[in-house]
Amino acid sequence: MVKSILEKTYAFRYTIPEGKTVPDLYPDEDEFASMPPIFATGFTVGLLELACIKHLDSEKLLNPGEMSLGFGVNIRHTAPCTEGVELEVRAKCIMQARNRFKWEVSATLGELVIATGIHERVCVNRDVFTNELDRSMSLYGGKTLRDGL
Repeated sequence: MVKSILEKTYAFRYTIPEGKTVPDLYPDEDEFASMPPIFATGFTVGLLELACIKHLDSEKLLNPGEMSLGFGVNIRHTAPCTEGVELEVRAKCIMQARNRFKWEVSATLGELVIATGIHERVCVNRDVFTNELDRSMSLYGGKTLRDGL
């Protein structure tokens, strides 16, 4: 990873589809199921992570056999919105150190700021990660990736 994306910004548009509202997070839980059908904070965080993943992919920074993992999230979901609106999602890389990256992220609806914050990711070898995860999960009775989860 010698190529730098420091201070570069990646942006894309995303139309909120059905199935991304608060009741969709845990539909089997009454506390979520009874909430209004607005774009859920959990899905908002995932969308901002996606901007960073897309940024890495667009710059072709991952080596064969690598993947990126999110490990730091500090997001403020500041305004509600509903299905059908088109958001502009932005990720500006503010730190790049070896295999670690940090972005300022945002999602806006015109002038309305839906969410802002910081997201951090690390690039790792997929096989090493899978082996370590499977070893841990086998100790605790979880499903493993190699067994097809």
